[in-house]
Amino acid sequence: MPRICVSRPKDEWRRLWNEKKIELIEGNAWQNKVRSDGVWSGKLKNPGKRYFLTLAAKAVRRVNAQRDKNGLNYARKAMIRCGLSLDVDGKWRVEQLFSHLQEIIRKYPDEFTGKHVGSASLSGEGDASTRPPSSSSSITEAVV
Repeated sequence: MPRICVSRPKDEWRRLWNEKKIELIEGNAWQNKVRSDGVWSGKLKNPGKRYFLTLAAKAVRRVNAQRDKNGLNYARKAMIRCGLSLDVDGKWRVEQLFSHLQEIIRKYPDEFTGKHVGSASLSGEGDASTRPPSSSSSITEAVV
């Protein structure tokens, strides 16, 4: 599963939405509104919030109905790969994570095991590595 967790449901959502757009075009479901410059907008009618919520649920159901060779559905497999769940044998292992997360753990093994974790001071004391980032500091300062 090399793709990020949202890509498969998103791909399925796009496919279903494209089918609906073709249906709207074939049914001449245009907004038929004139813009301020006097030209027709050419937009399709908006099917509404209920349609899009139903579409999202349908896309997720379709993706979760698919199974891999071990019988896992997509949601379960995505949770395992992101480290949010135990593996199929009931154990959690670093190897079940995406490769980029495994690389971070290999790069910082002591931090992963909790050996060099400093206590964060909420009073602003301590060095920058143990102090929570201030609202004015950049994301890169907080990560580094």
